[in-house]
Amino acid sequence: FVQEKIMWFLRRVLNNNLAAGNASPTTGLEIYLRQGTHVVGRQKSKCSIVLPDDPELSRQHATIRVRYNGGDGYGSVYLRDGVSVEKPSSSSGTFLNSEKVRVNWSSGDMWQPVHAGDRLIFGRQYTFELCLLEKKLLVAATSAA
Repeated sequence: FVQEKIMWFLRRVLNNNLAAGNASPTTGLEIYLRQGTHVVGRQKSKCSIVLPDDPELSRQHATIRVRYNGGDGYGSVYLRDGVSVEKPSSSSGTFLNSEKVRVNWSSGDMWQPVHAGDRLIFGRQYTFELCLLEKKLLVAATSAA
């Protein structure tokens, strides 16, 4: 039988040209996202996705949440600016497809859904495209003898 495996990942692009049909060149940097919560920022000790050398990027800039057990078989990816009520937003903002991500901590509306092909922008130097890797694996059936 055939079993399908998926993996969400971020692919860094060199510019933020969002016009339809414009493919941005990539840098080759790909960050694969395991299930769970990932803090994005400059601080190595507190971030699982460390993006150095950008003064516009906060030490703990944004948060990405990944779930692989969604009903559609693909799971879901969510983004928010900031990391907690104590650190509610980054200084320069986080952008999704050129729109600033806004968090309403008091209402509980904290997560912005992200879909394959969306652009995530952190600071001035880091633009990523959310991608979905799908693999079909041929699995041999075992029989009980």
